[in-house]
Amino acid sequence: MALASVYHRDTTAAFVDLLAEAGIDTVHSVSADAPSDRALATWDRRRITELATAADHEDAEAVLIPETALHTTHHCSKTSKPPLANPC
Repeated sequence: MALASVYHRDTTAAFVDLLAEAGIDTVHSVSADAPSDRALATWDRRRITELATAADHEDAEAVLIPETALHTTHHCSKTSKPPLANPC
């Protein structure tokens, strides 16, 4: 798993630990350190794609973007990795 986190590094690290406890290996992660959900809701396709691309790794089977404030559904068909679950 590659993790494209919008959160601060400490929160991202805690999320990686949580994934590890569930048996999910995170091969790479990035932290965007976004200031708020309101700010995230304004991110356009370019910014979301940059985050996902920065997180992606050749050993990752998926890129996880754990944030409901990002409007990503309409971008799912544009990724190189298959979606894991709906709504993509």
